[in-house]
Amino acid sequence: GNASVSFGCCDVSGTVEIGADAEICNGDETTLVLTGTGGTAPYTITVMATTESGATSTFDITTDGTGVAQVPVSPTETTTYKITNVVDDDDCSKAVSDQEVTVTVLDAQAGEISGSDEICAGAEVDLTIGASTGDFVLFILFDNDGKAI
Repeated sequence: GNASVSFGCCDVSGTVEIGADAEICNGDETTLVLTGTGGTAPYTITVMATTESGATSTFDITTDGTGVAQVPVSPTETTTYKITNVVDDDDCSKAVSDQEVTVTVLDAQAGEISGSDEICAGAEVDLTIGASTGDFVLFILFDNDGKAI
């Protein structure tokens, strides 16, 4: 979440944090915002990613000179990103244990629309819309002649 973790050595203290939880559709991406303050930027922040199925990977991100890094991620399953360590530019290092966010990957929803496929201008038609599970958003696009696309 957005809580701060203090780190310090070499007479330096500061904080590191990772942004907020997010929800995306499979195939989309979101951006993790990693921020370090109080030490000497740039920071090298170690992040461990753990997928819903239990696979893990670890990667290092280096912030810019203001202590911020924006990292695009596009997991294919729900994944938790946890900061495990931070090192500032003076090699001051601190283990971190309470900074994590979860990116929830929403399943694609199967749906069906049924009803008349032809209607006359000004006529009404009943459409039945069904989804197998979950919530969904329906968009119907019309061209300039009022025809559904």
